[in-house]
Amino acid sequence: MVYLLAATITLLVLELVYFRLAMRFDITDRPNRRSSHHHIVLRGAGIIFPVSVVCYEILNGFIHPLFALGLLLLAIVSFMDDIKPVRATLRFLVQLVAAALLLMQIEFNPVFWVFWPMALIAISGIMNAWNFMDGINGLTAGVSIITVLTFMLINHRQSIIDPHFLLWVLGGLLVFAFFNMRTNAKCFAGDTGSITIAFILLFVMGLLLLKTKNPLYLLMFVVYGVDSISTIVMRLRKGENVFLPHRQHLYQYLSNEMGWSHLKVTALYTGIQMAINALMLLLLQMSEGIAFSIALLIVGCMVGLYLVVKQQILRKLAIK
Repeated sequence: MVYLLAATITLLVLELVYFRLAMRFDITDRPNRRSSHHHIVLRGAGIIFPVSVVCYEILNGFIHPLFALGLLLLAIVSFMDDIKPVRATLRFLVQLVAAALLLMQIEFNPVFWVFWPMALIAISGIMNAWNFMDGINGLTAGVSIITVLTFMLINHRQSIIDPHFLLWVLGGLLVFAFFNMRTNAKCFAGDTGSITIAFILLFVMGLLLLKTKNPLYLLMFVVYGVDSISTIVMRLRKGENVFLPHRQHLYQYLSNEMGWSHLKVTALYTGIQMAINALMLLLLQMSEGIAFSIALLIVGCMVGLYLVVKQQILRKLAIK
């Protein structure tokens, strides 16, 4: 607890320093047709996430050099994109390089080479999904905090990574949540925050999967996964360009069209993911066959619930 408090206070000071710089250089987010906010907010405050990892790495002699390098590359390009749009090809290339560095850091050595490109695409896809879901106050912070807390509990049993690493990441999330998880947020994570926190969580998940060889842990990403993938599929079916900006995620419909407050939507998503994580921990105590059957049922129910709720919202909008 003392270590977490010290890390959080350090990161709070660094975040406040960034706020001063952001105001001075006008690093802000101005409302547009995709926005779920209506006033100017400081952008790029998610820089505290890679900063939290850098602080840990400095104190521990950069014990994860390849991962740290990948995180730094992502942070630089994403921060540039927060200030002024960067070409999509450059962002994607940097994401692939960072993903490769992550895989080398966790010593990913699949039997067949074809799994390497699949893993690179998967990592890039999850990072972008985390970015797409970063659209309302508190959502990125809430879901990410639940994920880190679950990692901490698992790490206590499995010893996947130095617990101090997770404490630094949690400290960064708590600092960001303090300023973002409000009715009127003071700051947004920006691409800098959403992309890098996803990369950090993927690093821990990769270590966990390689040690346990148990894909059940992927249930920790299921809420974001269902919303992101289902939205992409629905847009493809309508013949839309999935790379263009939109407001068709379920959380956006709930907030923008149904009038739910940001914090209410955040509580819903965070609560569901928390419940799924708790159920996942119970499944890990069951036989493999039963556990995977229930896991598939959970994913199926999530997809079904998503489709039903979204269709009901679309019908209400059509009636209006």
